[in-house]
Amino acid sequence: GGGLASGYINFTTGNGDALEVIQEYQKTANYTGGFDKYIGTLKKLAATHSSSTAGLDGYCDLWTKSCKDPNFFATQIAVANSRYQAPSLKYVKKLGIQYAVSRSVLYDTAIVNGPKDTSDNIGGLVRATNAMFTKNTPGNSGSMLSINGVKVDEIAWLKKFLQIRLSKNGVGDKANVNGYLYIIKHGNYDWDSPVKVPGPDGKIYTSVLWAHLAKAAAITGGSRSALAAAASTAQCSSYISYQIINLYKSGSVFSNPNNCAKDLGGLGYTAGFVKFSTKRGDLFQVVDDFKQTASYKGEFDAYYSTLEKYASKHSGSTQNLDGLCNVWYNATTNPDFYTLQAKVAQRLYEIPSHNYGSSLGVQYSLTYAVLYDTAIDNGLSGTANSL
Repeated sequence: GGGLASGYINFTTGNGDALEVIQEYQKTANYTGGFDKYIGTLKKLAATHSSSTAGLDGYCDLWTKSCKDPNFFATQIAVANSRYQAPSLKYVKKLGIQYAVSRSVLYDTAIVNGPKDTSDNIGGLVRATNAMFTKNTPGNSGSMLSINGVKVDEIAWLKKFLQIRLSKNGVGDKANVNGYLYIIKHGNYDWDSPVKVPGPDGKIYTSVLWAHLAKAAAITGGSRSALAAAASTAQCSSYISYQIINLYKSGSVFSNPNNCAKDLGGLGYTAGFVKFSTKRGDLFQVVDDFKQTASYKGEFDAYYSTLEKYASKHSGSTQNLDGLCNVWYNATTNPDFYTLQAKVAQRLYEIPSHNYGSSLGVQYSLTYAVLYDTAIDNGLSGTANSL
């Protein structure tokens, strides 16, 4: 009932997020005016939440064509982050959520039900769930939430949340909810092993889904199978590259923006979305960008000069960086910090590698993934060993 759905998280013409993507894309340097003829229709559809597709002939073909422009892909990510991810992360932080599956459910709910605080949106569902807990509710998940002054097992809370979400959304949401319940049943709360979900054909698939947000605010399509998810993201094939990169960088098809550790391969400390490193200097770039935001509270000040020095010298030293990972972990609860990781990865690696792919006429996601991965591991300096 959302009209036409397309792109990164199936932006729809009926709820206005597709319009927002296009309006933001119009502001970019490479925009050539292709969507201008649809703006009037899209505004009317969004204003009335209409599922009509009248006046949108050729829209999907244009969307697919536009995905050859890295700026269009980056715009989709930015809109998803601001419109859905950031609001869901506020609830993650407020509730004290620890597990990837819970973060995923909240992000997915912001998309499916809306990111607002009204009764049928994510805020209302959280309030309705909290109201169900008036006494301590133990469990085996290892994570306890503080709800209404009592302690509640995180997975017990999540199951109740899904039950309330299903009661609001009806049978059309049953497949999604069942997908999450399957994950919960098998105890893979933090997605430390590949996420498996039931597909519409009854088979169990290893999830190849929207991979941009796990652990910081992951999204899973619940019962959407790997095949269905691949089809829905095929309009921007480089997106699937993220899943492949994350598989080899983090051991999961889901990105892990809060990982942090000393690197045994001589990269100093590695952390975040694509394992930014202190030696390469991309970790410093994330911190430097974060420092420019309004939400920065001085978290990395004690490390800033050391990170800058190691970045300029391409040093793999870890001296004077004790405690860096603890600061990184805490910072990932800030939506701005997560968003900046994605933007730095796009700016430094994804967009340049995508440009190489476009210039070569690359068609397949696997090839884009190899180029992107090579940009991260080998750099973009133009030397013999770089991409």
